Amino acid sequence: TAAMARSGAVYLPHTFTASPLTGEQIAPLMPTEPLRRAAAGVGHVVATPDSDGVLRRFELDFAAGQDRFPHLAKVVARELGKREPGRREPGAAGAAPVVPMLPVGSFTQLPVAEFLADDSNAAFVRGRIVLVGATAQGMGDQYSVATGSVGLMSGVETQANLLNALLSDALIETLPETVVLGLGAACLVLLFLCFWFLPPGRALTATVV
Repeated sequence: TAAMARSGAVYLPHTFTASPLTGEQIAPLMPTEPLRRAAAGVGHVVATPDSDGVLRRFELDFAAGQDRFPHLAKVVARELGKREPGRREPGAAGAAPVVPMLPVGSFTQLPVAEFLADDSNAAFVRGRIVLVGATAQGMGDQYSVATGSVGLMSGVETQANLLNALLSDALIETLPETVVLGLGAACLVLLFLCFWFLPPGRALTATVV
């Protein structure tokens, strides 16, 4: 804790659990108080795959009861001077931004045993953003992600992709459902107009387009 406090740049993750009072409501599960006091900030690292089992998006603000908890990547990005992404109501279906996942292995990884065994590695990480997490498949922290094809990625690397997207303004915002429905309806109307006013050959071409 003393080293964390001296650094002033260590951010810790937290998750959520069932409230001990009700057993149903979600409550934050924070680091122990000494660690929390020594840390520069705390943020959640909840990762919830879409209905098809593929992880594409993260809740930048997780709602638990009346409180909102920012994602750890958002806390770090904000500390680095990045503007806050557009706010939205927590829990809005399908509204969380999509993270453009880079291929597995795009971020430099250094096993902790190797780092501790060589003092020269300290110079390598100095001035860099370092995320610490489990990458071995046996640890269970693996997610299916879409990077051109669906493959497994460690949880810490998915978090690195989110932080990278925040820092580079690369998040893919989801259009409101009303806009999506409106565009779909407009395309259908345009297609029917093609059927009515174009010769069959051109109408077929318009349908393919």
